[in-house]
Amino acid sequence: MDDPEHFSETLEELFTTMATGGRFGAHKIRHFNGHLFEEATVFQLDESEIGALATAGEADWQFIQPSIMGNLFERGLDPNQRAQIGAHYTSEEDILTIVEPVLMAPLRRAWSTLKPSLASAYARAKGSSADRAKLTAFHNKLASITVLDPACGSGNFLYVSLKLLLDLEKEVIALATQLGFSFKPRVNVQKLKAIELNAYAFELAQVAVQIGYLQWRRDNGFQNDEEPVLQVLDGFENKDALMKEIFRKTPKDLRSACRRTHRRRAARIRSTRNCRRV
Repeated sequence: MDDPEHFSETLEELFTTMATGGRFGAHKIRHFNGHLFEEATVFQLDESEIGALATAGEADWQFIQPSIMGNLFERGLDPNQRAQIGAHYTSEEDILTIVEPVLMAPLRRAWSTLKPSLASAYARAKGSSADRAKLTAFHNKLASITVLDPACGSGNFLYVSLKLLLDLEKEVIALATQLGFSFKPRVNVQKLKAIELNAYAFELAQVAVQIGYLQWRRDNGFQNDEEPVLQVLDGFENKDALMKEIFRKTPKDLRSACRRTHRRRAARIRSTRNCRRV
């Protein structure tokens, strides 16, 4: 490309089209969504940078690991800044030491308790209305879970959590199918919430979970033909979690408990004083 200005203008047109869907030259572009591409400005690259981008474009990116976003974030920071904000890539193995016992273990115990009660229905490949109600109750519980990371960095914690929830939901859907029921997937990226102060990490985290979600669906036999291709992540916020109002308020029940404790202490003090006077 010997015209960097034309190149950046062309990419801007492509990204603008991806925001809503439509035609780009001879190609029909799917509707991704407005959030990721609502700001379509492309900085002008020089010839060497365009060459590097062209080389990268020759790779097969469909199997990229979303966790690489953590490496990109960490390496993109100045070492002094990285230490200052505590930005450090956390491996999946380390994340699992938290996610497994806190998030997944209670769900796995409930699922392990439920499955034996459906064994006879599974053997005859036909479930009753009571069996369906049991599965639906567990599926409702699973689909109602929201995972929050108040300092999400590049989103690896959220990505790992989502993948585990999707794996368990797949088991539920598979068993329901065996019993003659049709359950639709309900766990998705909108079950994730995140707060991140760094604007670069904030964007990377959203890309990471979107890629991870689409890859999981593809690799597990689910179609990715819905539009928009990407879901809007309203639960992601680019701000400081410590300054968020909900984290600075004392819960109402805790305040009430504190007031009750204060009144009891005051009553004991008055009673002790009266006894001394007597």
